[in-house]
Amino acid sequence: MRNWIFAISAALCYASSTIFIKKGLIEFDSPLLGATISQIFSALIFGIFLIGSKQFGGMRFKDIFSLNRKSVLLLVIAGTLITAGTMLRWTALSIAPVVIVTPIFGVIPLITVGLSHLMLRSLERVTTRTWIGTGFVVLGSALIAVTSTV
Repeated sequence: MRNWIFAISAALCYASSTIFIKKGLIEFDSPLLGATISQIFSALIFGIFLIGSKQFGGMRFKDIFSLNRKSVLLLVIAGTLITAGTMLRWTALSIAPVVIVTPIFGVIPLITVGLSHLMLRSLERVTTRTWIGTGFVVLGSALIAVTSTV
């Protein structure tokens, strides 16, 4: 149950942020500046949580400096992809309506499940049911995107 609470909370936060992004872009039309400000604020919040916690993700603060090269490389790649995704999300929202952009993001589960199947085989099993469920999510998103443009 705990896993679901975190996942649903993350989805609510991420979905709500889309509306604030769009409203912010109405006030000033600079997706790069907006994304930069949001990421700086995000980094500050993460820093406060990291410094303020005795344990963060099962690690002590001092353990962060002893990460191995592979872990650091994976984290750098993830950070780079998050940065690119954020910049592209802000740009998309600056030029298109939320009701068009957001459903297109509905392909995220398909990409995630596909990459999980390819890269996390030893950790996670992607079943036929998972593929079918993911297909329904993507199909629903596509229907919303198509009907929003009509």
